Amino acid sequence: MTEVRLLLGVRSAHAGTPDGILALGALHRQAASLRLGADTEVRTWTPVAEAVASSMTFEVAYLGRNDPSSLVVDVGALAAQVKSVFAGHVFSTGQQAAIEFDGGHAKLRFKLTCTGYDHVDMAGSGPASAGAAPAGFGQLVKSSEVRLSKAKDATFKVKGGTAG
Repeated sequence: MTEVRLLLGVRSAHAGTPDGILALGALHRQAASLRLGADTEVRTWTPVAEAVASSMTFEVAYLGRNDPSSLVVDVGALAAQVKSVFAGHVFSTGQQAAIEFDGGHAKLRFKLTCTGYDHVDMAGSGPASAGAAPAGFGQLVKSSEVRLSKAKDATFKVKGGTAG
């Protein structure tokens, strides 16, 4: 049997979903290579202290139709919102997420790609490197530093610094 690790955040069950059933949308089924209606063993994961990220870095790309070259993004405010929205979430390098950012004048949509993380040093021997904790992932928590970098092809401008 092939083991697939798919970390899902579940808030509440859809109305009419019986106990013991986890209903996944098409995107989640594709990511886990699961067939529709296939019986699959699912286990819960309890966060461990070794997975906590001291810092996490995301590449930011604009998700919109209009040319954002005149757009100026407050990086500190965006980093603070990323931390607020995704605190408690687990990311691996390359994993993507979308966020709707209140840019002051309008809601702006961005794609975030996790490009790395450092784990909290539980042993006191210095910063741990990306992937050094369990299974190559990190958990973003309220005390994690969020670092943002612009995607190479992004044309929007940035101001401010990274919010810790």
